Amino acid sequence: MCHRMLLIVFFDLYFITDKLQLMFVVAYEMLDSAVGKEQCIASIETPFFQPVWSRVLALFRLVSLKKEQLVATSMTRYMATTPLNVGVRRKFCLMDQLITASDDNYPYQPAVTELQRLVTCQSPLDKLEGIVKTSRIICTCVEDYFESQGKPRHSSETAIGCDDLLPILSFVIIKSQLPQLVSECNVMEEFIHEGYLFGEEGYCLTTFQTALSYISKLAEKETMDN
Repeated sequence: MCHRMLLIVFFDLYFITDKLQLMFVVAYEMLDSAVGKEQCIASIETPFFQPVWSRVLALFRLVSLKKEQLVATSMTRYMATTPLNVGVRRKFCLMDQLITASDDNYPYQPAVTELQRLVTCQSPLDKLEGIVKTSRIICTCVEDYFESQGKPRHSSETAIGCDDLLPILSFVIIKSQLPQLVSECNVMEEFIHEGYLFGEEGYCLTTFQTALSYISKLAEKETMDN
């Protein structure tokens, strides 16, 4: 029943936003281009989604309940984990910060704070921007740490590749204690125009979804082991 309702809501919202975009293009011919259409979508999204966002998200959360429960289980079990315990390479564990860690001061804490703000956003594009900012802050945390050690901010040593970003992002997501991020990502995937899913935005969203899958599998593994 929930899946059926979700499909109905999705097609209704998609139809309405598509018609609104078309009206913009008819009224302003200069918007009849790929860039112009993206500008239309960006202008429409916030005022369109804000009144209905809580209800749309609630429906997505009902459909994604089982996966959210798995992620919530992992977040609870690994609440006090360290970057090292989720596969982060030692050089990116920010060891000095780890030694002096506390509840409100630990490695990548600024990235966790930024990610927690994501739930206050009320449109898919704003949420995608929050994920991109979180990934950028992770890089800034690494650069700040190496600089504090007397090393250059930008070098091959501080560069974070995909294999390094994934476990760091997993750690940040766990520390956020927000299992609803599963549903937030599902909404973004459904409603964000494909033009925004290339380049940095698409890379960040894909990496974020992969990290969530990894976190849910942690709970599945614990269940199987027990």
